[in-house]
Amino acid sequence: MRPDQPKYALDKTDRWIAAGVGLAGLLLYLRTLAPDILFADSAEFQTLAYTSGITHSTGYPVYLLVVRALGLVPVNTFAWRVNAISALFGALTLAGVYLLVRQLTTQRLGGLLASAAVGLGYTFWSQAIIAEIYTASTLTVTGILLLLWRWQEDPTRRSRDLFFAAFLVGIGIHTTVEVLTPAIAIFALWVLASRHLERKEYKKAIMAGIGGAALGAVVFFLAFFIIDQINTPTSFINVTLIPSRSLWGARLSDLDTFPKRVYATVVSLQWRGALFSGDPVFMWKSLEDYWAWMTGKDFTLWMLLIGVVGLWQVMRRRVRLGGFLALAFLVLLFFIANYKGSGKDVFYLVTYIYLAIFIGAGAGFLLELLWTSLKSIPVGIGSGIYGATSIILLWLFCAPFAASRIEALKAGKCTFVDDPYTYPVIDLARPRQIAEMRLRSVPDNAVLALDWQTLYATGYLAVVEQGRENILLREASPYPSPNRIPDSLLEEIKNDLHSGRPVYIDHLYDNISGNFDTRMVPGTDLLALSLP
Repeated sequence: MRPDQPKYALDKTDRWIAAGVGLAGLLLYLRTLAPDILFADSAEFQTLAYTSGITHSTGYPVYLLVVRALGLVPVNTFAWRVNAISALFGALTLAGVYLLVRQLTTQRLGGLLASAAVGLGYTFWSQAIIAEIYTASTLTVTGILLLLWRWQEDPTRRSRDLFFAAFLVGIGIHTTVEVLTPAIAIFALWVLASRHLERKEYKKAIMAGIGGAALGAVVFFLAFFIIDQINTPTSFINVTLIPSRSLWGARLSDLDTFPKRVYATVVSLQWRGALFSGDPVFMWKSLEDYWAWMTGKDFTLWMLLIGVVGLWQVMRRRVRLGGFLALAFLVLLFFIANYKGSGKDVFYLVTYIYLAIFIGAGAGFLLELLWTSLKSIPVGIGSGIYGATSIILLWLFCAPFAASRIEALKAGKCTFVDDPYTYPVIDLARPRQIAEMRLRSVPDNAVLALDWQTLYATGYLAVVEQGRENILLREASPYPSPNRIPDSLLEEIKNDLHSGRPVYIDHLYDNISGNFDTRMVPGTDLLALSLP
């Protein structure tokens, strides 16, 4: 019997398939989930979701409160739960991708292939197993797109969908979400103009978008305010921004009120100089890096060629949706191309949502074309050809990743991930071992000035698990200070030592010897500082 050709509208079967896609993704990611504390940003999220402290820019207050609430589920350690929440967000993203693509093609396999294209990729999988913001970003974007899909079908009666789409942009999950704003505005105005609506309908829709974005912004700043008032010593503001303020030309008075702290975090006191290069040569090199990363780790050339077909078909059939997706992709790519910070490959993930939509739509179109051409031949033969083609497409999408992903599932960890700075796959117990080694030898009133990689792993164990809240953390050498302690932090350390508070560092920074005497702490990697 030949496969049915359902309508573009979603039905109960599609919802069950989406649920199955999400469940499959969740099981894959949980099987390979990071089991404990991690390094770098992941350890920061694990710590600050528990202690309620603002993180590095842009602070991520809404994400932290959501994770704190979900993290109350009494399963395993809190660090494990924060990792698991990334897996949950990743799984929900895959379900959403299926639903998005299914509304662009009659072929359900197109949606399944799109979800596989994202979910099996190196970058997405690597972020779905650790405490990070990026699957929250992809889930938010997927939710925004689903809402806009619904709204544009009947903009006069579905203003609520536009309201909530704008709300999700406004809550400030991540910059890669916020850059959707110009594309959404153009798309909304284009949809409204094409319907030739009365003035009051224009006004209703525009007010829904503005109102949603405004409410989202209120939620963002309210969440920031709540966390800021807690003022935990582990907050990034207290660990990095205030102690190292001289590095960015700031003074204490620049960080002494809530609005100033919001500005310094959201606009990024630390990374402001890296946000926009404006250099065409740098931008071109960034785009080359994007292509190399994408084709080397996440998508095959076959997938991208099918995506070109999908882009053409979406633009031909639903030009406003296609134009919106293409514009959103290009605006985000422009932002990425200009960003000068390190490790920006994780920013690519939201662009992959747009690419996956085109890839799924392209695969669906090819299957639709095949189905139409098979109508004139016997049913059995046609079904066989269709089934064989479907298997070939599945093979093209899954075969390049199969061996490494199966190996990871057998090992119970992501053996294919090469990111020892955050995820030490060779020894995932290493962050805890380092933290335990250090904390055995330092008193409860110690100041620990450490590099970013191990800073919050040590802090998590000290504050979250051991309850040693009087231990103070300091990032020893923040960006862009290569292996040097900023002047304001040097003065703070001297004041701590004068007051009798012990201070420890994790290695000999360039400007230590001229300011302090040092001694190695036996059995650790720490150096104890003293005044000469």
